[in-house]
Amino acid sequence: VGDFVQTLLDSGIKVVLLGQAPPLARLPKPGASILDQLLKRDWKENDIHLSPDQAKRLDLEYDVYQALSSDPDVYHLPTRDMLKEPYSKEGNFLYDDQNHLKFQGAMYFYDYLDEMLRPLKL
Repeated sequence: VGDFVQTLLDSGIKVVLLGQAPPLARLPKPGASILDQLLKRDWKENDIHLSPDQAKRLDLEYDVYQALSSDPDVYHLPTRDMLKEPYSKEGNFLYDDQNHLKFQGAMYFYDYLDEMLRPLKL
């Protein structure tokens, strides 16, 4: 990872490292009704769950990304620390499957990225 990031930096490219979203403890229930989704009947905060092995891998990723972000042209958004439940505050379910975010999940981080990158005036 470090060599790849350095290659980009050497080319004058600023780098944003997005951490892995925390995996769900189980797959989304297929066919959940709109009412189920609105009332959050099928999901709870504890449905974002890290097994010891997953936590170890995400801890390693976090440490590497933090070390790389010591360079002023490398930015790290630690999504794992920011995503505490599978719903946004507006009630949108953020996951497409057990460990991939759907569009609403990606947009959940828009304000954080905007704030982090605004000083760059891209």
